[in-house]
Amino acid sequence: MLISRSSVRSEETVSSKIPLGLRTALESGECVLFVGAGIGSHLCDTNGHPIPDARGLAKDLDDHFKLGSGSVELAKVSRLVEIRKSRADLIAYLSKRLATVQPDQTLRWIANQRWGAIFTTNYDDGIERCYELSSSLRQAPVPISVTTSFRTVDHRIEVPVYHLHGKLSGDAGGPIVITAEDYTKFAEKRKMLFELLKQHFATSSFLYVGYSNQDPNWNLLYEELRREFAPGSLPRSFRVDPYTTDIDCEILASEGLETIRIPLAEFVDAAGEEIDSARADVDRISKIRTTVPPKLVEAYDRNPTAVIRLMASWTFVNSEAFDAPSNLQAFLRGDRPTWSTISKGDYFARDLENQIFDQLLDYATGGGGKPIAALVLGSAGYGTSTLLMALAVKYVSEGAGPVFYHRSEAPLLEGDMEFACSLFPGQAR
Repeated sequence: MLISRSSVRSEETVSSKIPLGLRTALESGECVLFVGAGIGSHLCDTNGHPIPDARGLAKDLDDHFKLGSGSVELAKVSRLVEIRKSRADLIAYLSKRLATVQPDQTLRWIANQRWGAIFTTNYDDGIERCYELSSSLRQAPVPISVTTSFRTVDHRIEVPVYHLHGKLSGDAGGPIVITAEDYTKFAEKRKMLFELLKQHFATSSFLYVGYSNQDPNWNLLYEELRREFAPGSLPRSFRVDPYTTDIDCEILASEGLETIRIPLAEFVDAAGEEIDSARADVDRISKIRTTVPPKLVEAYDRNPTAVIRLMASWTFVNSEAFDAPSNLQAFLRGDRPTWSTISKGDYFARDLENQIFDQLLDYATGGGGKPIAALVLGSAGYGTSTLLMALAVKYVSEGAGPVFYHRSEAPLLEGDMEFACSLFPGQAR
C-alpha cells in the first residue's frame, strides 16, 4: 500500500554491432554518455509529437514568431526572436515547446546502465525523465547546468547529468546557451562544466548519441576538445549514427572516434544482449546494505539503486520502531510526530480515521479488483499528515500488508511506485 500526501549491413552479426572497447567501458560502468538533440525522435511532447532537433526547433521558432527568415540555424533564428520580440518570449516558447517530455522504451535504456557521467547539450529534462520512469535504475541522476548547481555526487549510487547549454526547468535550471552571443555572455558560468568535460575525456571512453557529424553543436564541442588535446589525438570514443558516410567514418576513425552505423534502437537491443553491466555493481555499495529494512534486503541485493531511491522518498512503515520513545512534547510544540508517538495513541484522532480505515482495509485484504484512491482534503495544520500516519500504523498493526508512506517534499515518481508494487507480488494494493 502506498500512502502519499501530496542502415546496417546484412552480414553483420549481433556480436559485431558493439565494438569490444565500448562493450568493456559499458560493463565497467565508467563510460561517459554524451547526448544530443538527435534523440528527439525518442522523446514526445505533450501532444505526442517527437521533440525537434536543432534544425527542427529553428523552423518551429521561425513559424511561431512569423519571422519569415527561412533559416534552419538555431542560433541565428533565436537571435532574431530576441531582436524582434524579446529574450523572455524566446524562453517562454522554448519552455512550453520542450515541457513534459516523455521518453520511449529505447531511450529509457539510459537509466538501466551505469555511467561515469552524462553530458548533454539539450535543454529539456528527457534524460532525467528516463530515470523517473525506471523501476530498475542503477543510479539516480543529479542534474547540473551552472556552477551554482554543483553539489557532491555519490558516484556509488548517483550520476551527474551536465547540461552544457543550460536547462529550462528544475532547481538545476539556469541561463540557456542558444544564440552566438550566449556562448560569450555565459562563458564563465559554463567554465567549470567544460573543465569537467575535459577531465573525463582524459580518463574515460565516450559514447555519443543524438549527434550527426553535421550538427553545429557537435562540431563546436568537438573542435574545442580537439584543440585542447592537440597536437595529440582525442582518446578513443564511439558514436551511434546510421547516416554517416564511409568517408566521414574513415576521417573520424583517424581521430580516434569510431562510428557505429546503426539506429539507436538497434544499438540498445544489441547492448541488452551483449553487455553484462551488472559486473559494475559488485561490492560497490555494500556499506549501505546495513541500513536497509530487513524485508527489503533481498530486493536491495538485486537492485540497490532502485531501493535506495525508493527509501529516499518513501518510508517503509512495516520496519519502523513503534516501541521507541514517544516525542509527545515536541509534537505538541509543532514538530511532526514519530511513528512511535502515533502507535502509542499520543495524538488527536480525527473523525474520518475509522471511516477511511475500514474502507481501505476491506480493499487491502480483499481479493483484488480495480485500484482505488481516497482523497483527504484539509488546510495546513488540520492534521492531515497525522491522520495518514495513523492510518499507516493501523494497517501495519492489522497485518494488512506492506505499507509505504510518502515523505513530505520528496519527488513522487512513477518508477518508485511501480518498483514498490513489484517487491510484494500479490500484496500490492
